[in-house]
Amino acid sequence: MYLKKAFWSDALNSESQTQSPSAVGDLVKSLDKQRVYREVTLALRTGLRDARAEFSFLRVRGLRSILKFLRSVAHSDSTINLFCHSQSIPDLQVVPVLFQHSLKELEEQKVANLDHIFGTEPIKIVTPSTDSEVALALRVLEGC
Repeated sequence: MYLKKAFWSDALNSESQTQSPSAVGDLVKSLDKQRVYREVTLALRTGLRDARAEFSFLRVRGLRSILKFLRSVAHSDSTINLFCHSQSIPDLQVVPVLFQHSLKELEEQKVANLDHIFGTEPIKIVTPSTDSEVALALRVLEGC
């Protein structure tokens, strides 16, 4: 997700240079800040949701969206600060998700007994990280 520039910001900037700040201008700036915050949280939540998935192709999709988001954040100091503040919220933290899902070592899933075959509870299958997933995770980690 690319953070888009609001279409009304150009008009607001040209008006603010000619006039003193008004209540309407302050309201527009406040609403713009809220919009950017919502876009940042939405991009992080959707990317992290996929990055936590059990299957490698979904994790790769999530890592690509997070990487694209980090590239768009890098264009503005205010969004960089907003991203830094968002990393204090546990649900939006990127680095722990990388180490828990994409950069973890492969554990051998040996079957000790066959009770799960005859029982009602299915065994949880997690696909191992692929080389491309690890490479993307390292690029995301570098971007953070």
